[in-house]
Amino acid sequence: MRGLSKHFPIYEPGFRWKVSGAVKAVDNVSFDLASGESLGLVGESGSGKTTTARCLLRAIPPTAGETLFRLPDGRVVDLARLSDREKQEATELLAIMMGVNYSTYMRGVETGDDRLLQEARQGARQNLERLLGVPVDRIKIGSKGLEQ
Repeated sequence: MRGLSKHFPIYEPGFRWKVSGAVKAVDNVSFDLASGESLGLVGESGSGKTTTARCLLRAIPPTAGETLFRLPDGRVVDLARLSDREKQEATELLAIMMGVNYSTYMRGVETGDDRLLQEARQGARQNLERLLGVPVDRIKIGSKGLEQ
């Protein structure tokens, strides 16, 4: 993650809603995660933890920044520049890594055990639904991120 920012506009009421400012929910957040590492976002209520996670998963588009991700084939890509199919795959992997026992997922990959992979996917689905507040079957990953 490089230079992530998410600013929400403040509108002035009237006949035409005019932007009068912005709330900086997340401003210039950067971090690296190497293979096998974990990251916990800790902070007070309203500090931007959920907004950071939603931007990482492309549930909401960031105002600025890059989300660089290493795909299983070794390529490093910016999530914002992926095709819809690649974005779907990357987001599923992110959801699994963010919300499921990663060792369960990796054991399933290494052994080809479909039961372990299904367990990891189901856990990721539940965590993603909890994070986004929407059932996953109502979510479509489009060119601008997650859509309902």
